[in-house]
Amino acid sequence: MIRTKYRNQPTVVDGRRFSSKKEARRYSELRLMLRAGYIHDLELQPPFKIEINGIKVCRYVSDFSYWESVNGGKNGPFRRVVEDTKGYKTPEYRLKKKLMLAVLGIEVRETCKLYGAASSGKPTISLRIGMKATGAVLSVRPLRQI
Repeated sequence: MIRTKYRNQPTVVDGRRFSSKKEARRYSELRLMLRAGYIHDLELQPPFKIEINGIKVCRYVSDFSYWESVNGGKNGPFRRVVEDTKGYKTPEYRLKKKLMLAVLGIEVRETCKLYGAASSGKPTISLRIGMKATGAVLSVRPLRQI
């Protein structure tokens, strides 16, 4: 097995390659939310060009982008969400996140490490998603407050 720099394990879901298990798991959660109608227009790896005064500063590629309801239901109004799954925040990522907000006015939402019952006391951000025979049922609640 090839060991990567940040010890992530590339994973394939639905024929798509993700750079980590966390990112693949989040994709599966977002697909359920898409099918249930809570989000729409899910994009994978959308690129953002960051320019200042017509000069290209950098390019930022997030993990996901989608539209979600402001009130949390299936009806509008909707807002755009740009999301990144992070295990380790590099200095480059931190800078690009700030540039996205300052230049484009887009706040990048982060999903962090997921911990189970035997938590090490670190922050937990996750979704609980269940399926019933009648269709997808989605209940969203944090496992633990940050």
